[in-house]
Amino acid sequence: MPDDVQDGLHIDKKKNILVVDDEPGIVSLIDDYLTIRGYNVYAALDGEEGLDAAKKVVPDIIILDIMMPHMNGYEMLRRLKKDKRTMSIPVIMLSAKTGDNDKLKAMELYSETYMTKPFELADLKEKIETVLNTAETGS
Repeated sequence: MPDDVQDGLHIDKKKNILVVDDEPGIVSLIDDYLTIRGYNVYAALDGEEGLDAAKKVVPDIIILDIMMPHMNGYEMLRRLKKDKRTMSIPVIMLSAKTGDNDKLKAMELYSETYMTKPFELADLKEKIETVLNTAETGS
């Protein structure tokens, strides 16, 4: 019997999202918006903290900034994709870096998509849902 069925009742599992960004205001904004919409949100303020959180939580998806102290988003993404525990977690890069080279580098490191700041929360939610649906269906 699937984990989400208990005593014949369907139990809706909340998706876990890890937000890794060194700007507490952005983390808080995303956290509030997604929590109200039924997601479990975890936060980290730099790449090292984010990598540790990803290994502990093993979220369904990660929202990852690029420019952060201690370890930038590119390095965190590289390490995520090399670790068997975290390699299959989809990643959405969310950055103020708008250059084509930045987007290309993120894609080469296997991020699912790239969004630039400033961003609309509704657009981020749509990207999250698209990436999660793609991951679930394998298409």
